[in-house]
Amino acid sequence: MPRPARIHREGALYLVTCRAEPTSTLFKDQRDIDTYLGLLSFYKTKHNLKLFAYTLTSDHLHLCLEVGAGATVSAFMHNLNSRYTKLYCSRHNWRGHLFQGRFRSVVVEKDPYLLRLTRYLHAYPNALANSFSHYLKQEASWIDREDLFSRFPSEDPAQAYERFVQAAVAEELEQIKRILQQPIVGSPEFIRMLQERPEPVSEPAPELEAKQRGFEMIFMKQSPRSLALVGTVCILSSVVGARVFSEWITGPAKNRAEAFIQAAAAQTTQPVIGSTNAAHLAALTMPLSLEGTAWDLKIKPMGGLEDAAVQADRLEFDGRRVVSSWLSNQGFNASNYTWSSQAGDLFTWETMQTGPKGEVVCWRGEWDGRTMRGIMTRQLPGGEIIPFNFIGFPQGRLDGNKTSET
Repeated sequence: MPRPARIHREGALYLVTCRAEPTSTLFKDQRDIDTYLGLLSFYKTKHNLKLFAYTLTSDHLHLCLEVGAGATVSAFMHNLNSRYTKLYCSRHNWRGHLFQGRFRSVVVEKDPYLLRLTRYLHAYPNALANSFSHYLKQEASWIDREDLFSRFPSEDPAQAYERFVQAAVAEELEQIKRILQQPIVGSPEFIRMLQERPEPVSEPAPELEAKQRGFEMIFMKQSPRSLALVGTVCILSSVVGARVFSEWITGPAKNRAEAFIQAAAAQTTQPVIGSTNAAHLAALTMPLSLEGTAWDLKIKPMGGLEDAAVQADRLEFDGRRVVSSWLSNQGFNASNYTWSSQAGDLFTWETMQTGPKGEVVCWRGEWDGRTMRGIMTRQLPGGEIIPFNFIGFPQGRLDGNKTSET
């Protein structure tokens, strides 16, 4: 029996619920929580979503989201949970599925339910972590608080919201819990609008999803040496496809990028880290390929650690291989990288590098023609995995003797 298509409605709220398999625990310690929150922060920005609240427990989690233009909850949750599952299974040597089937989502009318929904999540019993503390801090946060704070215009919004959450009573929370058992929550007009124009979003077929999850589990069982061999074979097999893509970008995609460059050059821009305005604008005129380019990176451990040290690095893409100065100094070899196109003018690259002591580092970066962002994971010889975020700024092209794509 085919499963129902999900409803997509830009500007609507979604309460997403994910449950653990009966034999698994989603978060074994604080490091698991920090890792999931780091991924949550990264992917909600990447997928153009607002995150109003979250609650994490040992066997399930809730997210309160708003979908932006061109975004879908399905793509966001697939990337978030798939990546976390890989990190979790590698760190804890876990065999099997972590999450129980696909996630459940409830479409909720934003007004008047936003405040009631966040209070429900922030007063949630037995939570290991939730986003309530983000609302009490004065500094900027990656939680989107502005919409809620705008509902308290005559007083300090953080204090007003704290009193609002503390005033929650059990009867109201139980009522919200019952309401959320429905697939759509809102006024009769809101429900009728979604039923008449649901804008269904396609999802991967169950058979394909099962095959993919099975492959991921096989992949995660391999040793670092086996991972390096599998990664090398996959990367080499993509070289022909990368060359075809290099020829394709000389068409409409490149025209769009040139229009973007002209618009950027017409504006007054601030210099990026370590470069001048002129150097920055020169970097914008580079062809739509990483080949033959150099980047200054700032790398920071994930998990919301405010005091964590930022690691500087330099990446060079040369001869279809990527070199990290930071890792090279530790004995890591250069590695081949894959290159693909995403939606619009967004491009991604991936690679895997191995160190002399059996460490495995996996990179996944995204480039919009100007700034590079991504995730790096470092698997230690004992199996522990440390996740990082990174941001990169272009530092021009390599010298003329280097290979380049146009």
